[in-house]
Amino acid sequence: MPSKESVPVNQYKPGKGKSPNKQKVRITKKDRLIRLLRSQHGVSNDAISKKLNWQPHTTRAALSGLRKSGVVNEKVARPKGGPTRYHIEKNPDMGAQQ
Repeated sequence: MPSKESVPVNQYKPGKGKSPNKQKVRITKKDRLIRLLRSQHGVSNDAISKKLNWQPHTTRAALSGLRKSGVVNEKVARPKGGPTRYHIEKNPDMGAQQ
């Protein structure tokens, strides 16, 4: 015989499962790119492509997009014949983004 007091199946119970108030922090592709560009010695287009699993033209477009959004990314002096490396300051000015 079923109990007269029933609890809905989808009711949240403290201590069971995930809290409904916790929000997942979303890390965007742009955030990942900025993190790479903050490295002390900069990073090359090829290294960005490999780390983020992007095609080279996607990496170039993302760098252009950052420039357009107000993030100052500068080219780092490279050794003769070496790849161009890009770097941004630790706290980039995101312009209207923030």
